[in-house]
Order: sequence, then structure tokens, then C-alpha cells
Amino acid sequence: MARIFSASIEMPAESGKYAHESCRQSQACAQQDNAMKRQYNDRSILSRHMLVFTGIAVLLWSGLEDKDAVVVSLLGALLATAASLMLLDSQRFRATFCRLSQPKRMALAGAFIGALASVTTSLLMLFKNLRHAHIFPDYPPEMMLATLERMPFWALAGGLAGIGICLLLKLRQERLQAR
Repeated sequence: MARIFSASIEMPAESGKYAHESCRQSQACAQQDNAMKRQYNDRSILSRHMLVFTGIAVLLWSGLEDKDAVVVSLLGALLATAASLMLLDSQRFRATFCRLSQPKRMALAGAFIGALASVTTSLLMLFKNLRHAHIFPDYPPEMMLATLERMPFWALAGGLAGIGICLLLKLRQERLQAR
């Protein structure tokens, strides 16, 4: 009986110790979560605004009678960038990207945006063809397929642009540190 009584006396002291450590750990985790949420929300707001701006631009463009491939390519690249920013803001992709070095991250993100730009440009062409429903489409199927055929080159150009941006950012950071 004495053993049971002594064990019950020791147990609350130990559980209090663990509860205190647990409380400290949960507070630290809560602070980290709040910091991550703040960063996520700041980035997320920027990418959401970019996506809304792109949607408005696409809706205004789709009402025009325009057959210019340059405008649809720019809108496709803008839509690909906005969609990529939304995707890269997610926790899963951010955790994966943190493991890579900065030049690799920028090159990979640029290549992804370039490849996605080809697809979104073709989809925008198809969207406008379906919306206007002319006998002779604004963008013929051959033009949409040619855009998709250029995907590897757009991905390469995006990857090289990503590396270039990374080098410019590093150069700027070195100049600021030198001052």
C-alpha cells in the first residue's frame, strides 16, 4: 500500500515536468507556425493578386477580335507565372524547394513556368476559339500544336532566365554587403 501511495505522489511531479516541457515545445511550435503563416499569407496575397489581375486581363482580351500570337503568348506566360506562384506557395512544394540550392530552385521554377506557358498559351487560344465560335477560328489548330511543339524551348528559356535572375540577385546582394 505504501508503494502505491509513493508512486501516486511521484507521478504528478513527473507528469508536471513533462507537461511543462510539452507546453514549452508547443509554444515554440506555435511561434514557428505563426511565422510561417505570416510568410505564407504575404506571399499568397501577392500571388492571388497576380492571378486576379491575369484573369481580368484574359477576360478583357477574350472579348476582342484579335488574332495576334504575341498577345496570347504574353497572357499565357503571365497566367503560367501566376499559377506557378500559387503552386510554389503551397507547403509541400516549399518544403521540397528548401532542400535545393538557390540556382537550382530558380532554374527549376523558370523551366516549369516556361513549360507551363506553352500549355496555357494553347489553352487560351482554344478558349478564345470556343468563345467566339467563328466558322474560321481565330487560332487554327496548327498554330496551337506549333505552340505546344515549342514547349522544350520555352522551358529551356525559362530555366536560363531563372538562372540569370538568380545571378543578378546574388550580385545585388554582394554589392549591398560590400557597402
